[in-house]
Amino acid sequence: MTPDRTLAAAVLQCKAIFSPGNGCLDEGKLPPDSNALFTFSCRFATLTGHRQKDSMNKESMQLDLLSAFNEYFELVHADTDELRAQVFQLRYQVYVLETGFEAEEDCRSRVAADGSVIRWEEDEFDARSDHYLLRHRRTGVYAATTRLILPESSTPAAPYPIELHCNLEEPLTDAQQAG
Repeated sequence: MTPDRTLAAAVLQCKAIFSPGNGCLDEGKLPPDSNALFTFSCRFATLTGHRQKDSMNKESMQLDLLSAFNEYFELVHADTDELRAQVFQLRYQVYVLETGFEAEEDCRSRVAADGSVIRWEEDEFDARSDHYLLRHRRTGVYAATTRLILPESSTPAAPYPIELHCNLEEPLTDAQQAG
């Protein structure tokens, strides 16, 4: 199975989970998915060396991952203009300066009071997104950012970014993914 098809299935599954009126978004909480968390936990723990012997089960792996994560990082909800500015500036640093994924001319900028130029990366999906920053506990430095792009309230069928770049015409079921 190609990564394209797996990604397509994930997007379609997210659209089903987060569709308006299903209760999840209306109640302001995400549905639990312990299988997805366990899969992520195994991958993260293996990469970081936190995985213990093969005797680990889902519950102990989740606790081990959570403990390791919380020891070093803190998830900060970017629910103010100042924190969202940090999100957008960090995205500029990563997507423009570090990876060259975005062109500088496609980003925004302004001159600060001290004369320095502040640049940031922002797109049309940010207004309908819930943003978070990952802060390194010891240094206080923001190390990463993520967002959950929500359905557009006025147009629930509006596409997600991945749908603009990948062919999602063929829905996949869990059985097709396993095969």
